[in-house]
Amino acid sequence: MRAASCAIMLAGPMKGDVCTAMAQAAAGRGIPSEQLDAIVRTYPAIDTLRERANAELADPRNTSTRAQEKLRAKLRLTVRQVLREQGLTDEELDRFSRRTRTDTAERRAFDDALARLRRSDGLSPHQGSALRKRDTTLPMTRFQ
Repeated sequence: MRAASCAIMLAGPMKGDVCTAMAQAAAGRGIPSEQLDAIVRTYPAIDTLRERANAELADPRNTSTRAQEKLRAKLRLTVRQVLREQGLTDEELDRFSRRTRTDTAERRAFDDALARLRRSDGLSPHQGSALRKRDTTLPMTRFQ
C-alpha cells in the first residue's frame, strides 16, 4: 500500500508542499542519534581492523585457504567485540551500512558526524585512518 501511494505521489506533478512532506518523512526515518554516535565512535576502529586484516590477507605467507579463513574469522570476531563494546550488533552495522550506501541524507549525516569526531581529535576531517590518533589504542598484533 505504501509503495503504491509513493508511486502515485511521484507520478503527479511535484509541488513544494509534497517535496517538503517527503523530506520531513525521510528525516523522521533517520538513524537514531545515539545509534549514529555509537557507529561513528566505532567506525575508525573497525576501519583500522579491516585495513590490518587486508594487509595480512595480502601477505604472501597467508596465501593458503586455511590461513585466509583463519584471518577472516579473526576479523569477524574482533569486529564483533568492538561492536559489542559500543552496544551494537553485526545486524545493526549491516543495516546502517546499507542505509548509508542508498540514502544520501543518511550518508551526509554520517560523514558530518565522522568529520566532527576527527576534528575533536585535532585532525583534518578527511585524514586517512592510518594517521588517526584513535587508531593507536588498538593492539598491533597479527590476526593469526
